Amino acid sequence: MGRKGGDWRGATRGSVGRNGYCGNSCFLTGPMSDAFDPVLAAFDALERVLDANDRRSAGMRERIAHIREQRAQGLGYRAIVPAEEPPLIVELLTDSAQELDRVGAEVRRTEARALHREGMTMDQIARHFGVTRQRVSALLRSAQPTR
Repeated sequence: MGRKGGDWRGATRGSVGRNGYCGNSCFLTGPMSDAFDPVLAAFDALERVLDANDRRSAGMRERIAHIREQRAQGLGYRAIVPAEEPPLIVELLTDSAQELDRVGAEVRRTEARALHREGMTMDQIARHFGVTRQRVSALLRSAQPTR
């Protein structure tokens, strides 16, 4: 059975820990099915963004190393930045943050909806997410089924 804190390890499908849910935000009360799962779809989108962010991060690291070399040669930023090929580091940072924020919002919405649909109260979800009950209410209102 689940341990204090909602740890899912050792739980069997159909069992519920003392707190009614497992630590990785998936209910263990219902049977697993092949039906469309909006939370898993949101996780798929999150993984795609994480992969894209890994590529952006690698590009930023290369540029940082290049800028360090140019600074070691005595060049100023006024000479370095305009000579850079787009996208600039600041653009890559913005893209990474915006994409992560976008898919993160979808993960929060779909997960809150799934937990609520499976019987968790807004107060329980709020404690689990580390937000207010009002924030959970807003997530549930904005959550639209995704297909």
